[in-house]
This record gives sequence, C-alpha cells and structure tokens, in this order.
Amino acid sequence: MLNDFIFRFRNRFIVLFPILVLLSSCTPKANLTHYQQNRYYKTSRGDTTIFFTINQLDEKRVSGVYYMATDLPTTQAVSFRTSLRRVSRKTPFLVDSCTLYNYPSIPKTYPNRYKESLYQVQTIKNIPFASVKGHWDSYVTDDESYLSILAKGLTSTLSSKDLELKMDLYIPQSNDSYKRPLLVCIHGGAFYIGDKENPAIVAFCKQFASLGYTTASINYRLGYTLNKSSIERTGYQAIQDAHAAIRFLVNKQNEYQIDTSTIFVCGTSAGAITALNLAYMTNANRPESSRKSFFNDELGDIETSGNNLKERFTIKGVGNMWGAINDINHLKTAPIPVISFHGDQDRIVPYGYDYPFEVVSKKLGKIIFGKMYGSYEIHKMLKQLKTREKLVTFKNSDHEPHVDEKGMPNKNHDYITKEMRDFFYDELIPEEIEIFRNYNNLQIFAISGRSIGEIEWGIIGGFIISTQDQSAKIVFIEDEKNKFITVSGCYKNGAPFYKSFKIND
Repeated sequence: MLNDFIFRFRNRFIVLFPILVLLSSCTPKANLTHYQQNRYYKTSRGDTTIFFTINQLDEKRVSGVYYMATDLPTTQAVSFRTSLRRVSRKTPFLVDSCTLYNYPSIPKTYPNRYKESLYQVQTIKNIPFASVKGHWDSYVTDDESYLSILAKGLTSTLSSKDLELKMDLYIPQSNDSYKRPLLVCIHGGAFYIGDKENPAIVAFCKQFASLGYTTASINYRLGYTLNKSSIERTGYQAIQDAHAAIRFLVNKQNEYQIDTSTIFVCGTSAGAITALNLAYMTNANRPESSRKSFFNDELGDIETSGNNLKERFTIKGVGNMWGAINDINHLKTAPIPVISFHGDQDRIVPYGYDYPFEVVSKKLGKIIFGKMYGSYEIHKMLKQLKTREKLVTFKNSDHEPHVDEKGMPNKNHDYITKEMRDFFYDELIPEEIEIFRNYNNLQIFAISGRSIGEIEWGIIGGFIISTQDQSAKIVFIEDEKNKFITVSGCYKNGAPFYKSFKIND
C-alpha cells in the first residue's frame, strides 16, 4: 500500500517538475536599473518611512542597507541581499515609488545680502521729489575759501525762487522679490555748498546698492545770510526737504521695492546734522526761528513742505559722519541707533561741545552760530540713554577724513562704509535664529524667529523624515558619532541665516 502511494507520487512529481521549473523561470526580475549605486533613496511602507542605499546591483542580485524611521529618535542599519526575482518578497520597498535623498543632507547657502557686494547697480538721475521756495539747491565748488564762497552768495540770498528738488537713485540689479532696505545719503557743505553727485556720497550710494539696498542721494535747499536765525532756518528747511524725499520714496515703495520698515539715513557734516535731526527732531522741539515772527515767515511743520504726500515713516538707524546736534536733549525723543565717525581735531564741526567753524574764525563762529554737541557728546548721551550706538574716532584728524586732497574717497571711506554696513546689518535682523528640540517628541526640531522668508533643513548622521513650516521631523542613525542639525534660510527681507545644533548622545 505504502509502496503504491510512493510510486504514484513519484510519477506525478516527475510529470509536474518540468512545469514547476518552467513557472519558476517565468518569475519576472525586478527592474531596478533606475537606481544608482551608493546613492540614498526615500520611500515608505504604510506609515513607516524607509531610507535605503544600494551598494551592489547586477543582472542577478541586489544588496544594500536600509533604515526604518519608526517613532523612535534613532534607527539602525539593516543589510539586505536578494536576487532580482525575489525583490518583491524579500525587500518590497525597492519596487515602491521612491525619491532620491541627499545624504548627508546639506542645506543650500543663501546669498549674503547686505554684507557682500552681490549686485550690479542701476543709476536713475534727477528724479523730482519736491517743489519749494529757496535760494539754490546745488553749489559745486573746488578749493575756494569759505569767505570767498559766502561773498559770492550774498546777492543770491537776498531773494528766493522756485526750486525743483531732485534725487539720484541707485538700485541693485536683481530678480529677487524681496523688498529692500532704503538708505538716504545727504551731502555736506555747511548748508551753503554741495551737490547730490559729491564723489564720496555717490560712492556710499553705489556701495550700499551693491549690497542690496535701494539708495538715494538728495539735493536740498542751501544758502543763508550771516545771522543765526537765517542759518538755523536753512538747516530746518534741509530737514523738511529730506523728509519730503523719504515721503516720496515711501510713496514709491512698490516701484522701487523698498521695505519701509528699514529706512536708514546718513550724511557728512551738514548732511549728518540733517540726518540726526531728521531722526530726533519733532515738531514740538523744532527751532523757534522756524516759526512765524515779526522778522520771519512760518516755515511749517517738518512734514508739510515740498509735496502733498502724507506717508509716515520711522528712521531705523543713522550714519553720522562728523555731524552734530544743537540740543542734546533731542536724543531723548526716540531710541534710534546711531553710528558716528569724527576726527578729534575737527575745526569745522566740533568733536565735543563747542562753536563750529573754528577754522574760519572762532569769533565769527560765536557770532553767527550757537554751540553744538558733536559726535563725542552724542555718543555719551546715547550711551547714558542705553540707545544702541557706536563712535569711531579718527585720531588727530580734521574735518572730512574720508577723502583725499582732491575730494575723492580714500581708505578711511572704505573703513567707514564697512563699519556702517555692519552696524546697519544688525538692525535688519529681526532676531537671531535658534534651533530647539521638542523633548516630548524627540524626533521634532524647530526654529525660533519671526519674519522667516525661506528655510532649508540639513542633517549629518541621520535623515529628515518630513518638514512643516519652521519644524522638521528627524531620525538619527544610532551608530553615527557625529550628529548635527543644520538650518539655513533667509528672512523676508532677504538677509540670510545659518544655524547648527549638535546632538550629544
């Protein structure tokens, strides 16, 4: 009986064996030709994310390593090796949909806007921004003495005429969508001479535009008779004109891609005096000489001259180059950061508290000017008020240490540009980025910070499972010695950031 059963089974097996062999030979090979060896891929099976790499792949076999990202903070490598006919059964994730994964994951480097010269600069000249009554708005001179200049202007200061004030714009050539900080530069010249195309001012504008700023150099009303009231009124009109220029630019913010929350002003000498007063003077503390009196017409409030635009703005920071202020208490009106540059032997605008124009005549300075608080006094008061500030003193230097004998920028100009760039840059950063780990879920990392425009996560010694908003879900390889989270990106104004977080086992 048993022999009969064995005999029948053997005969049937002999008949079925060729069929089984044929069926086996017909099992299709998995087509893995789209994979690259020693590259990492990401896929999933159900709710589990899998990362894998193929070390060897030929016509018959495939081998490699995979990592399963469960809900644990770490994962271990699992080796696999199988024939191409058994892939679907042994390592089914190889035939699933997958994406190439960069391991280690290094976030891209964002352009160092506002710190490095990244852009070519377009110049748009002679843009009208205000219509005013005044003596003149441009006076280009060479090496004339102050007394000669004053004598030439005497007849012109006896009357006023209609003036159309203009500015030159310097715009970075870029396809970036970010709105840019604005820097308005104001030339010097004792409120009597000067022009928006002063070589040093143009150099400031071009340099900051190459960093990513929209920059402007403006003309403003000049000229006065030799008395305190006339000089003070001309200085006040310069503030009104600078205010009109910024109102115009704020009105054109979309056209010129201006971020109106980051408006900076800088100036040299009289331009620095204007910049400081633009930041700190209010209508409540404007000079009495600007108000109506028996001898003078009413000049109006700061924001009521030049054009009918009503745009409001605040100054984010001031670049004060050998400027001064008439009333040190004005600095108490707002906590606006100031970086100051001044020669400690300046004989035109005092470094400390003194009369200006000592170079011409100390007696004349006392007659037609009041005492002024120079950069050193501004520095002391701002420090006392705990307002962010910095003073750079040029030892044994007189007025305008940034230009040579021909009025062209020198090495001090480059140094000033760099210092001002770095000082303003700190005002462009909403807050420092920090990386935090969620200790209720050790796979989750997040960054702090507001006004984030773009963000990219990176990892060394692990894998990024997913990202959402300002957080990332991560799994680390257990045996890796070096484990880092990195994040790069930029704020909404385009300023970049980069941060790294080391995982200590």
